[in-house]
Amino acid sequence: MRYLACDLGAESGRIVAGNLEKGRLNLELVHRFPNQPVWLPEGLRWDILGIFREIVSGLVRYRQTHPGGLAGISCDSWGVDFGLLDNRGQLVGNPNHYRSRRFEGALERVLEIIPAREIYRRTGIQFLPFNTIYQLYTLASESDPALKISRKLLMTADLMNFFLSGETAQEFTLATTSQLYDPNRKGWASGIFKKLGLPLKLMPAVTPPATVIGKLHARLAAETGLAGTPVIAGA
Repeated sequence: MRYLACDLGAESGRIVAGNLEKGRLNLELVHRFPNQPVWLPEGLRWDILGIFREIVSGLVRYRQTHPGGLAGISCDSWGVDFGLLDNRGQLVGNPNHYRSRRFEGALERVLEIIPAREIYRRTGIQFLPFNTIYQLYTLASESDPALKISRKLLMTADLMNFFLSGETAQEFTLATTSQLYDPNRKGWASGIFKKLGLPLKLMPAVTPPATVIGKLHARLAAETGLAGTPVIAGA
């Protein structure tokens, strides 16, 4: 059985095919591409549609060189960044880049509301100024219109898996990078959301890694020739 991994890094992405043969994992690089953010007056943004275009190109390239189907496709990515979907499941703008200067000072403002000890006790995550908690707090405190019309938040890899399958699922290991997940209660840290005025309703149910969340979207299946391929929430 052969699987395809869409491995997304902050500077580049790659599509890698893998299979087990006699107990040995064989990896084959199918496609590699640069991941270049875009500067806008309001801050640095990810070219998220450009990333997805490259993923689809990788799927097409794989099918051109490999007969037969796939046992599964999955995306992984850097943490903390996210995309927003409206009530129709459509993307609300290009996601913010974690290096955007828009979030400067947000960590300090959050710690004025909730002590660092309490946040760490709930989430167990190191304090980085670009963690999801500070990005989301910035949007909420600025009354960002995008946040007001959004109905779902998906971390980067989960957003890509949504584009592939049409199904929304938040994978566990990626969720923990947000500094908004409580591993002791096995759910979102609702107390932190409440104290910071963050919209808990945006957060999808958290899915264990290796969960099959759906199948390749019909439109993509027709374009790539990979109909029926499972889309998996990868660690």
